[in-house]
Amino acid sequence: MSRISLPFHVEDIAVQVAEIPENPRHLSLMKMPAPGAGFANFQAFWASAVAGVRLSAPAPMADMTKVTQALRYFDDQVRMIRWASKTNLQHLCLLVIWAVCPRAR
Repeated sequence: MSRISLPFHVEDIAVQVAEIPENPRHLSLMKMPAPGAGFANFQAFWASAVAGVRLSAPAPMADMTKVTQALRYFDDQVRMIRWASKTNLQHLCLLVIWAVCPRAR
């Protein structure tokens, strides 16, 4: 996985600079920007950046050949006729079954 650049924006950097100790270690340097950016710790700061990268990526397209193959196992009322023999088609059939099941209340 490539490295993710962490966007950092602070209104007043003087507050952040004033809190730097004499000889900071790498862990304390990693912890410093998180509160300034509005996060509780570095893990939350990093997770927000990773989520932003994942959300900005385009969604993967469905493989229509596999969907067509999975449709062969269902009738017109979305009832399963038979069980698929291939594992990847079984996963698609399970998704259809879960989509049709009513939600628990």
